[in-house]
Amino acid sequence: MPPRKLVRDSVGYVFTQYVVRAALMLRGFIAARVLGPQAYGSWNAIQLVMDYGSLATLGTQQGLDQAVPPALVAEDPRALRSVTRGGLFNIVLLTCLFIAGIVGIALWKRGEVLTHWGLTGLLVACGVILLTNVAYYMTTVLRSHNDFNAVSRWWFLQALFGAGIGLGGLWVWGPWALLGGWFVGTLIATVVTGVASRHVAPLKAYPTADSQRLIRIGLPMF
Repeated sequence: MPPRKLVRDSVGYVFTQYVVRAALMLRGFIAARVLGPQAYGSWNAIQLVMDYGSLATLGTQQGLDQAVPPALVAEDPRALRSVTRGGLFNIVLLTCLFIAGIVGIALWKRGEVLTHWGLTGLLVACGVILLTNVAYYMTTVLRSHNDFNAVSRWWFLQALFGAGIGLGGLWVWGPWALLGGWFVGTLIATVVTGVASRHVAPLKAYPTADSQRLIRIGLPMF
């Protein structure tokens, strides 16, 4: 990629981050005013579950950041396949274990999240976690290929549809509009990014010799 285009795309990526943060801050401000403390508190609780879900992969994403570029520089397709397939395997397996743990604890303790959202709401949040972590795999590989436009698009689409649908339905469905909107936004963004990254980050997962290595590399950084 020409240096000028790389700089332009990088600036666009940073600008997208600011736009996304602004949209989410606006959503939070309006939602807090409309919903009131209790309903908005329940939304924050389920948000925490989704936020912690991104930590489930134990540094695999950071490991991919370190392992994919050398394979590209070496022009070694076999090594690249081993890294990406093994990385996606880690992400899917560890995310599913996290989801199983969260659902099991919620059913056992019957805490506030389950009280306010029920099992349906919790499973929707778990769907967001899985989609997000798979999307992080794709965007990490895309960054290594210097495709910052596709990465920016994921963030932009998630915020556009997630915040837009959430705010549009807020007065009718309350906090469920925020959760449903975030699920739809994440799904749309992930599908679009999956199409864009299908050649460099295919959704093929199986354990490889690099599966454990990615965690060993990424966990200290994580």
